[in-house]
Amino acid sequence: MVKFLHPVLPRGLCRIGHMRAPVMACMMVWPVWLSPVHADQTEAPVIAPDASLPAQSTQPLRVTGIDATAMPGAGDVAQEFTHAPGLVPIDPMDLEYEIAQILHSAQDTVMAPGVGLSPLTKSIVAVQAHDSRLPSVRYHLSYAQAEATVTAGGATGLVSLIELRRFNLGPARHAQIVAEHGAENTAPLDAFGEGPHLVWRFAMQGLRGVDAVILSAARGEIDTPERDCLGFHCLMADSIIPHIADWQMGPATQAPQFRPSYDEIWQGAPSSPAMLDMLALHNGLAKAAPGRDDARWRAFEWREGARAGTPFVDVIVEIGLWQGAGAEVMLRDTDLMDHELQTIWYRLGAFSGPQGAEIQPFQAAEKWPDRR
Repeated sequence: MVKFLHPVLPRGLCRIGHMRAPVMACMMVWPVWLSPVHADQTEAPVIAPDASLPAQSTQPLRVTGIDATAMPGAGDVAQEFTHAPGLVPIDPMDLEYEIAQILHSAQDTVMAPGVGLSPLTKSIVAVQAHDSRLPSVRYHLSYAQAEATVTAGGATGLVSLIELRRFNLGPARHAQIVAEHGAENTAPLDAFGEGPHLVWRFAMQGLRGVDAVILSAARGEIDTPERDCLGFHCLMADSIIPHIADWQMGPATQAPQFRPSYDEIWQGAPSSPAMLDMLALHNGLAKAAPGRDDARWRAFEWREGARAGTPFVDVIVEIGLWQGAGAEVMLRDTDLMDHELQTIWYRLGAFSGPQGAEIQPFQAAEKWPDRR
């Protein structure tokens, strides 16, 4: 059994980092629509002045066993994070090759496919390349950073540390439909998707024009999923995203136009990585030339005062939990370097419309305790 990094969390928010500029279905999947806080923006996010959610605590990811008196190399930081008990190291070059096999080259560029994928998006693509896709799934990703020596001359840079857990909700969906409609009216269990619950760890770094080069990776299978998906049991057959925060709904609109190197549509709805990138594009966390390339995320800024390896972003993606084609994603960005807001929650749902994918945004926020 793989031990999780996060304990059971109550509903609400937790304080886990600092950041100035951030890095759906007949039963509709409702997307997240939020405006980020950036140092270069004069316009404040659309947040209700009295928006406030209860605080919660968390056990953060940490890089341990590294001498604090010397700046470790990027490779040391990467392996210290990924080579955890219960996880099997995966060769980064082999994994990069597997990813390349499922990406598409744009006809109007000489760049290799996937060079613009963010660490978070590439983590999902990597798991899909290595373990294939499932029809009903929940992803939970946590993002942290650590400073490391990145050149022989002693220059330092940031290494992205991502833990991804993927839960196969096929069996839970099957049991739910059997209970509601009877076994005689339900497809066989294998039709709902077969595969283990997984935990992956990735360490990535921008290098030579590639936004996220895999330095180290490791994989494990989860025997007993804990109740640690932001306070909800990870194997709930129904969507947990609508219940995580006190969401404020924005107007529905068309999905952002871009041309990712991965499969943008799957099962009639935006794919898991597409959901994450659409959320980033819609909220100014990323940009892309319309119809031309991958979403290029803004780099996450170093969190002043935060300990290396402490996560400050959480992502949940849910696919295939509704009667119709749809998907949903949320991103929590906490300990903002803002004088009033501590945490912003981004949520985006997507569903098929007459003119392509449509998105429905929501947002939520929490003020610093002394500003409430």
